[in-house]
Amino acid sequence: MTGLEALPWPIFHILTSYLSPKDFGTLLFLSKPLHATLIRNIDKLVYASIRETRPHLLPSTPIRLAGREERRSTEEEYWVSEWAKGGIQLGVNDESNWRSGQDADQIPWTRYAREATRCPSMRNRRRIWGIALQLEELAERAGYL
Repeated sequence: MTGLEALPWPIFHILTSYLSPKDFGTLLFLSKPLHATLIRNIDKLVYASIRETRPHLLPSTPIRLAGREERRSTEEEYWVSEWAKGGIQLGVNDESNWRSGQDADQIPWTRYAREATRCPSMRNRRRIWGIALQLEELAERAGYL
């Protein structure tokens, strides 16, 4: 027993939310009891990890501009339709949204993270995300934000 699986679930969940999706693969092989604990909740843990450490992996949100009609993100529509092919029915409106977390438990986040990290456009999005975070930090230091 590594001791990790003996932690209370809320603490374990918080600690693992800082792991990258790739690190979960490593964590799965530390011990059999830990593997059993993780495998039951892997999608919840990977989703928390993505939200905390790699939000650029999430499907992009609808584009909203003041004074203009809302345009749905084609990426979001794509993933909702792909998940629907697997029997996962999700809404993309405000009442039933996977982003709010209420439907997020249905989504196979481990498979999604694996596919998203292999995609060249996601690697580019990660680079752009990093630049945006650097710009935000510069703007905060300069007093613009």
